[in-house]
Amino acid sequence: MAIYDKKAINKIVLEMMHDKYKESIMKNESIYFEEYDLSVGVNIVSLRDEKDRCMAEMVFTAVHPFFDEELVEICAGLGKDVKSALIMGTESFCSGVLQFILGALKCQSEETMTADIAGEKHIFRVPCVRGTFNVGDKFMGEGHDILELIYDDIPQYIGKKKAYWIKLFAGWTTDHLSCEVRINGAFMSELTNKLREKVKKPQDPSGYVSEKQFILLIQSDETYVPCPYTKSDVKKLTYDAIERIKTIDSQEKCNNVLSGIMNECKDRSLGREIVMFVPEIFCSAVLGLRDSDGIIAVNVDDNSKIEMKKSQSRGFGYIDSAVYSYIREKKPQKDEAMQIMSVSSRFNGVRQAVNNGARIDELVFSDIIYLINNEYKLW
Repeated sequence: MAIYDKKAINKIVLEMMHDKYKESIMKNESIYFEEYDLSVGVNIVSLRDEKDRCMAEMVFTAVHPFFDEELVEICAGLGKDVKSALIMGTESFCSGVLQFILGALKCQSEETMTADIAGEKHIFRVPCVRGTFNVGDKFMGEGHDILELIYDDIPQYIGKKKAYWIKLFAGWTTDHLSCEVRINGAFMSELTNKLREKVKKPQDPSGYVSEKQFILLIQSDETYVPCPYTKSDVKKLTYDAIERIKTIDSQEKCNNVLSGIMNECKDRSLGREIVMFVPEIFCSAVLGLRDSDGIIAVNVDDNSKIEMKKSQSRGFGYIDSAVYSYIREKKPQKDEAMQIMSVSSRFNGVRQAVNNGARIDELVFSDIIYLINNEYKLW
């Protein structure tokens, strides 16, 4: 198997995109669309070249001021040689994602979708054209797409961010159906199950048919409120919180550490979320627990509650991403992991269930519940 210079290959792919979009500007590690203020980069994760067959795994990223985090899309290319594999993967991204990002950023559609988060209305523009990529026959029929099946559920999953990118997938292989729904890259298990329940079997079940759809929702300036912190800010705070939680060795120290994390955070609402979410997310990540899509905020001042989806809470999404990054980068030892999980109410539930004869892979957890007060602000 040949060894390739990935940076050189990345540049080749960028040049392919630049040739396709003449208005773009080539930069060191990206191409830039000045009219849209959009930058697109690529990283070749793997390139397997064997005899008359080559497969490329490519990770494309899009960066725009509207995006709280990079938009990431993984594409595969298959061909008889390296060039043809790269062409296929690049074309898949350009035709299935990029052209619809550009379209959504420029579109002035009058179709809107409204999300209600804790009594606040947030209005999003639905793009004029929705990106759809089919393999085989269109099993949804002409003029229809899989978004229609869960369209009314989407507002329950979008929050206060400026933009949300929603990726839907449904594929039939004879009698087996595969489905997936992701919002800003995060897998939505309950929404995926709803899609699975509504996707109909194709008339001809032989062979393979699939549909992938990409939708970029952009919030109106009239309802958008900028967040006081960034994803990078939350990552630093989460890493610091985990290191401090690792030092807990008594109930008194537990109270002091958690209070310190919350009180020292400039945004007290975020500090509360870090204290509440870090141990629970860490426990789910380490033990591989199956979760629901929801979280519930219970107000200790008036006993009211806010029920929402995880994707609606910017804080939860940022903390979740940071916890997983910490585990990948720091690789905590077993005793450290146990110390962090000991603060988790979910871990205590797992331990009790296992002691009663249950298996961890059989456990399915309901919504995460966390405590707030009247001063709490959801971002």
